[in-house]
Amino acid sequence: MSNDADKKEGTYSLKDTIASPIAATNYDTVYTPASPLNLGARQIDFWFKCDRASTAFTDTTLRITDGSYTQSTSIGAYSANTWTRVRITLSASLNRAAITGITFRTTAADTTAFYKLIDIVYANGNSVEASGQIDGAQSFDGVDDYVDCGNPSSLNQLPEFTWESWFNLRAYNYFPHIVCKGSKESYVRDTLVITIRTSATTTWATSQSVEQITLATQTHYVATYNDNTDRKFHIFLQGKEVAYAIQDAAVGAITDDTTYPLRIADSYSLDRPLDGLISLVLIYNRALTPQEILDHYLVGKEIFG
Repeated sequence: MSNDADKKEGTYSLKDTIASPIAATNYDTVYTPASPLNLGARQIDFWFKCDRASTAFTDTTLRITDGSYTQSTSIGAYSANTWTRVRITLSASLNRAAITGITFRTTAADTTAFYKLIDIVYANGNSVEASGQIDGAQSFDGVDDYVDCGNPSSLNQLPEFTWESWFNLRAYNYFPHIVCKGSKESYVRDTLVITIRTSATTTWATSQSVEQITLATQTHYVATYNDNTDRKFHIFLQGKEVAYAIQDAAVGAITDDTTYPLRIADSYSLDRPLDGLISLVLIYNRALTPQEILDHYLVGKEIFG
């Protein structure tokens, strides 16, 4: 094996050349860590290129083992001399905290020489893509899946904002979060009611719906806040403002959120994961009007059912 031209500038790639293959024989490119590898994430991403197309092989697989269980996943079709990105979701049966080997296997179909290039292998903590209300969705496992949107300055300490989302809760975990930025957090309580709140020096702004959401149902959820008017969160479900069990106005200065990233499907402390689908998250630097919110809901229902 040797270093070769890479997919990503400056990283190099691993080249494995098989000069005299034998038909129906497995050819493995193996990585064995010095000590068990903690992948942590739910997915493995890498780039792959071969001078022969996938049709030249009986199969091409990525094999990942923890010593007692081995996951073998076919990477599917690929073209010759073309970089192909491969993303594989790891099995729940695999101990991701104790990986003892990663093998890239090609099974030769004939005796023609070939090489394979592998580049930029990394663990990916993103959730799994799934069908959803608006285009695609992200499926979150309720264990350790979430999306970290970073901490762009445009989202910091907004005096007026709207959070909008389509989500589908599969099962209830303890206070699963939909969107969170520091102490600004929206989540589902144990009675399946929506809560959104933010801390302030004297009294937190907290709103909680009387209406319950329904599990396994596409839910359009919007929350608005304006620090220059009533300083209350207003919650909308399926296009309509809810009745409130709680709707407390903020008293005192809102807690600074500039050091916190925006997270989807978990809290800032990563201890409130969501089990379900989130199809869409939109953030506005103003409070949408009730008519705009209703229009968004109706458009989503009309187009996507």
